[in-house]
Amino acid sequence: MKLKTPSSRRIVVYTGVSLLISGGFTGYLYWGEEPQESIGGFLCGLGVSLILLSNVTLKKK
Repeated sequence: MKLKTPSSRRIVVYTGVSLLISGGFTGYLYWGEEPQESIGGFLCGLGVSLILLSNVTLKKK
């Protein structure tokens, strides 16, 4: 029985999208509170950079 394993590109994209969404919610819910707003911005930036990384460097086979 063969199991399908997800490609590394798909995992990176899903991780980037989830970080982007969680950072957006964190920034929105804690608007005006400095530490949480900075954490939300960091998560959004990390998510966008992972999505760009997956599109530029990881090629489809």
